[in-house]
Amino acid sequence: ALPKNIDLVYMSHTLEHIQYSSAEILFKKLASLMKNNSTFRIAIPDIDAEFSRASLCYKSLKLPIEYRNQTVFNAAKHMYTRCVDLDKEYIIRVLIEFDFDPMKFSKFIKENHEDLTRFEPNMPDHHITYWSKNILIELSKLSGFSSCLRTCSGESMSKPFTNRYVFDVTEPAMSCYYDINK
Repeated sequence: ALPKNIDLVYMSHTLEHIQYSSAEILFKKLASLMKNNSTFRIAIPDIDAEFSRASLCYKSLKLPIEYRNQTVFNAAKHMYTRCVDLDKEYIIRVLIEFDFDPMKFSKFIKENHEDLTRFEPNMPDHHITYWSKNILIELSKLSGFSSCLRTCSGESMSKPFTNRYVFDVTEPAMSCYYDINK
């Protein structure tokens, strides 16, 4: 067995590119290698906020319909990059039908367009999974971590992660951050 000698792990905008089963393996392996009182910091796209913004934009009748539709479609393709392979009007209708609920939209995509959620080695930059606070909390607990705390850019229980010149520099306005503690 390998010694538990890792204090800090940082992962920025990676989880959304790997399948849930791979993330589960990763979390369990990290939990087995990290010391007690250590921190695994994650930055992921803030899809919940983006869907909320798309909803507000779409319902604002003063904005041009083309802009409203594009904002909705952009939110969908930020969740699942390959939504661009589907009909734009179809995606917009689905999001409206689900009242811009990202969990319902994610479930719909997984059930009806599973190919959008599959990792493709020739397209590693594509977003294929949706991560919410509840999903991260559940995975953290299952993997042996003691807590999963949502934080802000530059805010962490581990001092090194508060250095915004080094950490949390990727699109902080469109990201959410979590300290997952052992």
